[in-house]
Amino acid sequence: MGIPCASCGAEQPVDTRFCSMCGAPLHRRCPACGSAQLSSALFCSACGIALREDARRGQAQTS
Repeated sequence: MGIPCASCGAEQPVDTRFCSMCGAPLHRRCPACGSAQLSSALFCSACGIALREDARRGQAQTS
């Protein structure tokens, strides 16, 4: 089982850094705690901060 590319949706092996179909990065660092996160993640799995603008808007509306 792999991970989907956030850009094109192609399934990629877990240890892959870039999508083999479109070249997009599959991981990024959380700006708050520095932990590695999937590019498709809405929230950091280590500290819970919103990683994408749409997730931040959702947090603000429910607060």
